[in-house]
Amino acid sequence: MITTECLMCITMIVNLNLFIKKKWSSEPTLKNEAEPKSQTSKKTKLFIMKKTIFKTAVILLTAIMTISCSKDGATGPVGPAGATGAAGTNGNANVIGTNTVTISSWTSYASGSLWSGGLSATGITQSIVDKGIVSVFMQNTTGTWTALPYTIGNTSWFYDFGVGFVTINETNTNLAAIANPGSQTFRVVIISASNKAANPNTNWKDYNQVKEVLHLQD
Repeated sequence: MITTECLMCITMIVNLNLFIKKKWSSEPTLKNEAEPKSQTSKKTKLFIMKKTIFKTAVILLTAIMTISCSKDGATGPVGPAGATGAAGTNGNANVIGTNTVTISSWTSYASGSLWSGGLSATGITQSIVDKGIVSVFMQNTTGTWTALPYTIGNTSWFYDFGVGFVTINETNTNLAAIANPGSQTFRVVIISASNKAANPNTNWKDYNQVKEVLHLQD
C-alpha cells in the first residue's frame, strides 16, 4: 500500500530530477578566454560539487522511499456490517400455508344441521387478521378448486379464522340435518398486507388468479 510519506518522497524525487535537468543539462565551458584559468577551475569545481550534492539527495530520498513503501501497514479493523438488501420481488415468500390439508374429523352442531372442522394455521398472525387475507379453497371430485364460501342447493360451505386457526363449516340452509361431510381436502392461502397491496387487481377468490400471482405450486 502506498503511504502518504511514499507519495511525498516520489514527488520530491521527480522535482529534484527536473531541477537538475533544467540547471545542469549541459556541462559548463571549462575554459573561457576572457577569464583567468584559476577562476574557470573554481567554477568547474563548484559545478561538480553542487551536482554531486543533488545526486546524493536523490539517492537518499530513493532509499527512504523504498524502505517506507516496502513495509505493509497494520491490518485495519473489520468494517461495519453492510446494510440489509432490498426486498425481493413479490412471490410466495409472503404466502403461508399453501399446502393442501385434509379434514376427516368433524363436529356436529344444531341437531346435525352444522358440521365444523378445525385447522391449525400458525401463519395467521394478528397482523394478518387486521390487514391481511386468508383464502380457503375446497377441492371437488374433479380435482379443481372452489373458493369458500360456496353454496350448492341447500348446502353451504364457509369458514372463519383467527390468530393461529381456521374453522371450516358445512351447513344446511333449511336447518335440516345433513350427513357427516367425511374426508374433504382444502387449501389455505395466507397473504400478507404487503402482497395484497402489491396486487390490487387480483380476485383472491379465483384460485387460478391467486396461483398465477403468487406462483403457487399444486
